Amino acid sequence: MPSFQDEWKAVARQFGSRWNFHHCCGAIDGNMSPSKSPRKVDPLITIIRVFSVVLLALVDVNFSFRWCNVGANGSSANADMFIWSTLRAALGDNTIGFPEPDPLPGDDRVFSYFNVGDDAFPLRNWLICLIVAVL
Repeated sequence: MPSFQDEWKAVARQFGSRWNFHHCCGAIDGNMSPSKSPRKVDPLITIIRVFSVVLLALVDVNFSFRWCNVGANGSSANADMFIWSTLRAALGDNTIGFPEPDPLPGDDRVFSYFNVGDDAFPLRNWLICLIVAVL
């Protein structure tokens, strides 16, 4: 995972050039992976009674993992995993060197750098909700 402003800005430049989505530094989401239970382990069983393990990840523009947490129990929600994650703490107190706001291309007003997630994640300066409608 990047730990300096210049590294994060390089990731954001890639989002800008590939997707025209400037100042984005990553996309975060969780995925529940069903698997065969080694034994009866209630906390790992989801609401639909399937044994699973949850992966929460932050990926860059090339879909490469920048950060991930694997192994939360299947009954964990994305928001719960994120709230207790090292990523949430690091973004909150900026110990990962997230860039200071600066102007978007072609503008003189400053704008924060951010990650995107779905509506399971809290709205913060460094994390915005992106809702995509599928028709």
